[in-house]
Order: sequence, then C-alpha cells, then structure tokens
Amino acid sequence: MIVLLSLAVGIVVVPTWSFWLWFMVRRPARWTEFVDRENAFWVQHGVISKRIAAILQRLEKGYTLKIVVALGILVGLALMLFCN
Repeated sequence: MIVLLSLAVGIVVVPTWSFWLWFMVRRPARWTEFVDRENAFWVQHGVISKRIAAILQRLEKGYTLKIVVALGILVGLALMLFCN
C-alpha cells in the first residue's frame, strides 16, 4: 500500500511541480501577472484582505515558493525511487 501511495505521489507531484517551477523561473513576467490576477480575484471576492494579498504576493514572487516547489519535487522523486 505504501509503495503504491509513494508511486502515485511521485507520478503526480514531480511532473506537475516541475512544470510550475519551470514556469516561475523561465517566464517571470507571466508568473507575476498570474499571481497578481489570482490575488486580485480573491480580494475582489472578499476571501482575503489586501494586506494578506500583499504578503502572499511577496512570498509567491520571491524565492520562498520556488524553494518549496523544488523541495516538493525532491521529496516526490525520493518517494518514487526509494520507497519501491
């Protein structure tokens, strides 16, 4: 069961997060536009405040999210390779 779960996590996480990391690094202008539109949507619908949106934008546009995504890719690869 653990083997199947680790394989499923690896198969889903690694390609998906790899794409997002590529998108963040190789297309920074588009990524910034995407983050701005997403946060504007949530502020407009009253889900988050403008202050929280500003904090999220700073985290999503900086290195923090890139590091988290890269670590997620490494964990997914480790699950695929070492839990089988």
